[in-house]
Amino acid sequence: MIAGLGVDLVDVDHFQGLIDKEDKETLKRMFSAAELASLRPGVHKGEQLAGWFSAKEAVLKALGVGLAPGISWTDIEVSTNPHGAPAVSLNGLPKTIADHLAVEKWLVSISHTETQATATVIALTASS
Repeated sequence: MIAGLGVDLVDVDHFQGLIDKEDKETLKRMFSAAELASLRPGVHKGEQLAGWFSAKEAVLKALGVGLAPGISWTDIEVSTNPHGAPAVSLNGLPKTIADHLAVEKWLVSISHTETQATATVIALTASS
């Protein structure tokens, strides 16, 4: 069963600007050390970060909360499974909320152009 659905769209230029300005503090607030370390060589990093951030926003929407007090962007971590598909893992308050909703699986899709990135996230319960 679907417990929640989230969709988000962001501008790539914002994230490319953070990279160009070497704004490490802002990047560390938005992305975990593991996410930043896993940026793929040969891929436009602004597009990759924008897609990941869009997925984080979509997760919060699927949980029905948004960026509420007690939630950090790094509580939601985006990675790539062995087949190259995006995946999310949760910590802190987002994990507590997901557990309360009995979310057991996340379906994540990320797409981008040179200017925009979008993500769609579906939270599924065990009876899905």
